[in-house]
Amino acid sequence: MPGPKHAAMLCAGAILAVAATGPALAEVSRVVVKESGPMGTFGGRQYAWVTAAMEGTVDKDDGTTGHYRVPVSIMYPDRDPNGFGFVDVVNSADFGIYLDETAPMGKRKIYYVGDIIFSDYLRREGFVYISVQWARMVTEELGSGYGLIEDGRDGYEIIKDAARFLRSPDGLEGDLTFRPQAVDHVIAFGQSQTASLLLEMVRSGQNRGQEGALIFDGVLAGVHGGWCLVLNNDDTPRPGPGPTIPRFYAGGYCDGPLPEDGKFIAIETETDLDADQSYRTRHDSPSFRQYELAGVAHIPPDIIGLELTGAKRQNPVSFRPVFKAMLRNLVDWIETGREPPDSRYIEGRVEGEGEFNFATDADGNVKGGLRLPHMPAVLANGERVGAPLGVYHGLDPDYEDHTNYFAWIGGSFEPFSAEEFAARYPSRELYAELVRDAAAALLAERFILEEDYEAYVAAAKRGW
Repeated sequence: MPGPKHAAMLCAGAILAVAATGPALAEVSRVVVKESGPMGTFGGRQYAWVTAAMEGTVDKDDGTTGHYRVPVSIMYPDRDPNGFGFVDVVNSADFGIYLDETAPMGKRKIYYVGDIIFSDYLRREGFVYISVQWARMVTEELGSGYGLIEDGRDGYEIIKDAARFLRSPDGLEGDLTFRPQAVDHVIAFGQSQTASLLLEMVRSGQNRGQEGALIFDGVLAGVHGGWCLVLNNDDTPRPGPGPTIPRFYAGGYCDGPLPEDGKFIAIETETDLDADQSYRTRHDSPSFRQYELAGVAHIPPDIIGLELTGAKRQNPVSFRPVFKAMLRNLVDWIETGREPPDSRYIEGRVEGEGEFNFATDADGNVKGGLRLPHMPAVLANGERVGAPLGVYHGLDPDYEDHTNYFAWIGGSFEPFSAEEFAARYPSRELYAELVRDAAAALLAERFILEEDYEAYVAAAKRGW
């Protein structure tokens, strides 16, 4: 995850001092199946899962060749794929912060936060999926039996090799009932830390191959703040994020527009604006959109529940509906040229040493940005919609201590009093109507999907 503002971190612009990687030519040698099995039927397609080891080489500009062997997980349909590959760049926090017995998804597993975020949506839509380990800090910690990356800078090429494999999966070795079909387009997905990694990859011109062709047709980057993460292969790795794990990267705030190297959609929460200055990545570009979610936190409870960390008032609002809708918009943008909605920015101003001072309403909720049905909003026709149940924050000030960082970035929720509830919503029907109308507007503008519109309406009918 991007570094918190109260932890030791590099100053803005520090990444510019990191030597850029020279041109490299990477190649997947083979992908060897370890385990496989059926997943079930989704959208009329049977899906298979595979865990495997992806092996490859990286030829450097200095004449040397690097080798790697990393774990991957693959999911694919038996028929009628949608033509899109989905490369999930796994966040190393699941491997570096937790012990084996406490990791949410298992320290040695290469699974993906995307499965929680997108649920069965990827399979219902027919994506061919691969999650890939890229971080030398993880292979160093878990040992050669887990994986091997000789040079931390090769993480970029490992990620790109996953895309190359999806476009040409003939190198998959092992007994399988059926094999994945080649895809026409590839989307990269990163969350928090790995979204910052993908941002830097595009920013530094590394999303094109030797002949200038795009590696990733599009990138969906979630909650990275204003950070870029550079793989710099420190000669003397410093510990972090855990007590013994070496870190082979540097990070810092990054500003300015991205090159026109594929479509790029960034989704930021209120947390990322407050703690990690996501306003820095705002810019106008034909191939870029940034959506800032008002009253939403970096870690919602449907991603990780933070009760065990001592968080008693974690912000309850999910960002999953927006992620799913933006993935569909990104596919449409790549395939048909249909542009997604314009960027949405939370209102406020930058003060002091880059701190963002939010504009707030009378309740204390922020103004502007992309507003889900828990936020009050005014439609273009002047209609007021949305039904807040209290005040929603991206950070929890009770945990402004980086030793309890996860609780801090889980945000907070302060419910209205019973008297305020009664004054705002004298009937359940009125509350449900305000939610329904807000969700209908979001659906019409392609900020949510039909399935999530229906979920919002059904939940509102059940009451608050």
